[in-house]
Amino acid sequence: MCRKQIRHNGSVVYLMFHSIENDDSDVKSIYHMSVSKFQKICLLLRSISDTTLRECEAPIEIICTFDDGYQNYIDNALPILEEYNLKSIVFLIAKNLIIQSKGYIDGKSLKTLQNYNNTSIGIHGYGHVDLNFLSAKQLSEELINIRNVCESLGFSTKYFSLPFGRANDDILSKLSGQGFTEIFTSDYGTKVLSRNGYKVYQRIDIWSDDTNITVKQKIKQCWRLFYAVESYRANLYKITNLN
Repeated sequence: MCRKQIRHNGSVVYLMFHSIENDDSDVKSIYHMSVSKFQKICLLLRSISDTTLRECEAPIEIICTFDDGYQNYIDNALPILEEYNLKSIVFLIAKNLIIQSKGYIDGKSLKTLQNYNNTSIGIHGYGHVDLNFLSAKQLSEELINIRNVCESLGFSTKYFSLPFGRANDDILSKLSGQGFTEIFTSDYGTKVLSRNGYKVYQRIDIWSDDTNITVKQKIKQCWRLFYAVESYRANLYKITNLN
């Protein structure tokens, strides 16, 4: 797979994951992947990266992103990412950093993550609510709550993943005003929208039942029509007027 096979991409592809479960977990969904399956996918991603570096004029960098801030990102995903030298961004739910919700990354674990060079840390909302359904007052409170949590932990970040993948221009502008200048949607693809002071990124969603062939197809964006229909049905933020 070479860079020319991937549409609308400069040099970076962002993949989206959620929970990486123990192999004996009873949780089954497309967003809960077994750790053994994740290891096989990371081996594939390492192979794709190495092949493009060796055979193409410009390499493709693959970065894995993780929404929801599950503790199993640290326990299960991170050791494998380190093994295959893959970069990642984990998006944490701010409220869980202070209430120590079981199964989610808390303030203590946040300090551990800050020691990893290949790991970037972002925010996935305060309480994982759909920002589109908040009133102006509620949105302001959401952003204030996020800021208060981050300040109490001495933590700051420019990365933000939109809960449910959706936002309108007003929300994006307000996020940018809070210092979140790298904003990630659930839109399928590799486009990057540049606005005044911030960028909005598409990602490629990888599911627990994806085969190696499917992962390659998704990265090459053979599934564009399927995701276009699903994005329309889910009213996801659409990226236009790319610079």
